[in-house]
Amino acid sequence: FAVALQSDGKIIVAGTHFVDFNPGDMSDTDFALARYNPDGSLDVSFGNGGTMTTDFLGAEDDVFSLLIQPDGKIVAVGSANSPFDFYDFAAARYLTNGTLDTTFGTGGKMRTDFGNNDMDIAYAAALQPDGKIVAAGTTVFDFGVQQQFALIRSNPNGTLDTTFGTGGLVLIDFGSF
Repeated sequence: FAVALQSDGKIIVAGTHFVDFNPGDMSDTDFALARYNPDGSLDVSFGNGGTMTTDFLGAEDDVFSLLIQPDGKIVAVGSANSPFDFYDFAAARYLTNGTLDTTFGTGGKMRTDFGNNDMDIAYAAALQPDGKIVAAGTTVFDFGVQQQFALIRSNPNGTLDTTFGTGGLVLIDFGSF
């Protein structure tokens, strides 16, 4: 779960919407956002009656961090699972009304894979003064034998900043699991 405050006092909360839960099997979950007025009432002018869900590829999508840009756009960061390359870092950007910002990434969404069918999960994010987004988390690979700290930096438009690390990605091995 994540929470962020807008400059007008409205509250954005994000987490996971369970579309189809399958214990012991891959579930279908989506990014979920809701906006509340300063008095705690649901802001029905946001998204679809106060809430918004975003699906990446029909599998497990989870939000762990929220950013509010100076222009009021909302960036949700976490992970998206797919049958093709397992878990990837994922981000979605929303306009102030709660709809996807189609000028970001592909149709408002961005996925970043560190390779090797690994489990890449972004747990935290920060917005740089130049509008670039830094996301941090972990990548687990070699069937769980190795886990490294992982970073990406994206440009404001949702493309990887290739001047950062190797093609926009940084892996840090602290030498222990």
